[in-house]
Formats: sequence, C-alpha cells, structure tokens
Amino acid sequence: MAPIFFTAQGLPLDTRLIVLGQEYHVHSAILKMHSAFFNAFLDSPDKIEHVAKKWKLNKRNGGGFIYEWVSIIENDGIGWSLMAEEAATAQGLDTDLTQFKQDKQKAIHAFDNILRAIHTINFSRCWRWQTTRGALRVTVLNCQEMLDHAIRLRHADMFRECIVYLAGNWDKIHVFDNSKLDIKVRLIIAKARDGIQKKIDAAKGELEDKIFRCPNHLYPLLIMNVVNDLVIREGSNSPGIFRASMQEFEKYYAPPYLQCVWHLSNVIRHKLLVNNLKFMRNDLLPGEDLYDNFFLCAEVDEKDFPWDPLQKDW
Repeated sequence: MAPIFFTAQGLPLDTRLIVLGQEYHVHSAILKMHSAFFNAFLDSPDKIEHVAKKWKLNKRNGGGFIYEWVSIIENDGIGWSLMAEEAATAQGLDTDLTQFKQDKQKAIHAFDNILRAIHTINFSRCWRWQTTRGALRVTVLNCQEMLDHAIRLRHADMFRECIVYLAGNWDKIHVFDNSKLDIKVRLIIAKARDGIQKKIDAAKGELEDKIFRCPNHLYPLLIMNVVNDLVIREGSNSPGIFRASMQEFEKYYAPPYLQCVWHLSNVIRHKLLVNNLKFMRNDLLPGEDLYDNFFLCAEVDEKDFPWDPLQKDW
C-alpha cells in the first residue's frame, strides 16, 4: 500500500506510523497537540536518548523520520497496538501481521479516521451508505473500533463524536448493538441518551406552556392538532416530529402570531435540533436527510471519559 501523507504548511513530516501494513507520514507536533497518548509516549523518558540521536542525525542529513512506530499484534490475534520500532525490536516483539485475525482494512480505516480527526480533516470514510427499503441512510462504520482507538489515543473530540452519534440514534429498527463495548462506555452512552430524553421532556413541557400562553385562543388548538397528526405519522419523540413541528410553526411567522411562533421555533431549534457533531456536521439538522432518526444534542462531560485526564502513564 502506498504511504498516506498528512501535510501542513511549515511542519515537517517527521513521524512514520505503520498501521497494519499501511504507512502514514505525519507531524509529531500535531499528534502531541491533539492526543494525550502521543504527547505522553513519543518523547517518554525511555525514548529521549534515541529521539535525540535521530534528531541530530536528521538535522545533519537535512531530513528524515525522528519517530517510527510499528504495529504489534497481541497474542490472541485480535488486539493490536502501536509501539516505537526501537522498543519493539529491543523487546523482541513479533510484528508478523499474518497473525491478525480481524478485518485489517476496517482497523486501518478506523485509525485513518482518528488521524483525520487529529488533523481536523472531515473523516467521511467513517461513514458508509447503506440501502434500506429503497432509501439511502448513513450508518457508522466499525464504530467499536473508532471508540477503541479514541480511548487508546485519549482523543476527547473523537470519543465525544462517537458517543453523540450512538446515543442519539432514535431509530427503532436500526439499533446499534453495543453489547461488545466496554461496560464503562455503555454507561456513558446510556447517560448521554438519558440526557437527550430529559431535553425532549423539558422541551415538550415548554412548548405546551408557550402554546397555551399564546393570545389567540384558536392558535393553540390549531398547533396541537398539527403536532398530534405528526406524532401519529412520525412516532412520538422522533427527531422528525420536532423538525416538522418547527416547520409548521414557522408557517405562521406573521402577526398576530409572530412572537409566539418565534418562541416555539426557538425551543425546538436551540434545545433539540442542535448538531453537536464536530467532524461530520454537513450543516444538517437532526431529523433530516442523513440524520432523519438522530438527535445530535447529546453532551459528554470530560469527567465521564473512560480514562483519567490527569494520568501521565498507562
């Protein structure tokens, strides 16, 4: 496979990562900036002497790699990890990729997306189109691997991205099987999903209050009939019903309903139809197009991460 380059003006490609046979040429400065893992281990105390020698050699020769990391397959043939080449050689670790029992391309794609996130590049390869009942819908590709890499690399933004997407799936048919995920991650998803449900309940209560405070007594009945029809058609609490309700409200952007409708629309737009995705936004609202059955308003607090942000060695 040909090497993949992550370039940026003014920064040297001083790092080579060989991920299950796929070679990446990247910037150590960017890796350290966006990944606690690389920040801790590229220049860890056991590597300082080797890195210093490489740096002097590269300076004399006018370029080259300072950091070179390779893939190590774990004994079970399922897990794998990246390790500095000199450390792997010193420990006599086997880099034979034929022992890897999982789908190598999926694992490479997952790591590729992590690097794209680190370099703030849209990681569309994270997603795949799937035809379901004649319609195109977007699904997460190997999301378990994405989460695994995000945790290993301590990549907060990527971890949040996966949780927002998984917790916000309101599709009753295409339910993500999270049984293979670590129990800590499952609890984080459950907490984020519970947070979405609380936002839905609060928004519905606020909508009802604002509707019945509207000065025109016919207006609340009109809106409630519209909403009830949408509930029957879309299914209660689905993202589509709130998006459709907002569109119905906005049909009445005229006196004497202007202020009332503005409040109703804002409740939905700014509390439920928020898109908290960072890398795959597409400027779409939940309940439409790619995200027809997704709420994307989940929040993940740093204190809930499945790792200690203050940990220096792991």
